[in-house]
Amino acid sequence: MDQVCRYGGEEFTIILPHTDKKEAFLIAERIRMDIQKYPFLNEEIFPNKQLTVSLGIATFPENGLLAADLITSSDKSLYQAKNKGKNNTCCG
Repeated sequence: MDQVCRYGGEEFTIILPHTDKKEAFLIAERIRMDIQKYPFLNEEIFPNKQLTVSLGIATFPENGLLAADLITSSDKSLYQAKNKGKNNTCCG
């Protein structure tokens, strides 16, 4: 069963059991594009006048066997996405 939870001030974690890296990337990209297209209230205050999201992906067991390893790997992927100019998805 998929789980979505808040993992910090502006960070969320989506746990997708039995989902490989390719499928996780496609899901993340769909979420990213849906957020980019959605007409949020007061968007004019955001950079480029729209709300966007950067996503980092880690998969078991490729990026770690322990939860802490997966979190570290997904966090590295997230910062890679942000460093690419934000509004991106990167895989660990």
